[in-house]
Amino acid sequence: MINELKRPYFLAVKVILLLSVVCLFIDFRYSLSMILGLMASGVHLLNLQSNMTGLLKSRSKNRFKRFLKYMMNFMILLIPFLIAAAFPNFFNFIFIFVGEIMDKAAIYFIYLKERG
Repeated sequence: MINELKRPYFLAVKVILLLSVVCLFIDFRYSLSMILGLMASGVHLLNLQSNMTGLLKSRSKNRFKRFLKYMMNFMILLIPFLIAAAFPNFFNFIFIFVGEIMDKAAIYFIYLKERG
């Protein structure tokens, strides 16, 4: 992971772990869902980084290959929701979304903090 993304991602990990510990006393499904969402978001971020780096370095005009990579990114974000649909006793859709969006929120938070 590139350095510009490490700091917000690790901030998101810290926030999710703190929220997971708090939510563990409310309902364990919330904690599991946030962690699952954050893991999927991390894999998505790594995949997106490698795809964009490869796209910028390559001179290939293969649109089908780019489309497949684009769809794979959507599938990575969709998999936790499919798991939640299959196992509703263990996962919650809203908290999976919170886990997936937390690293994006951390990127905006750090950017706004540095800009003043």
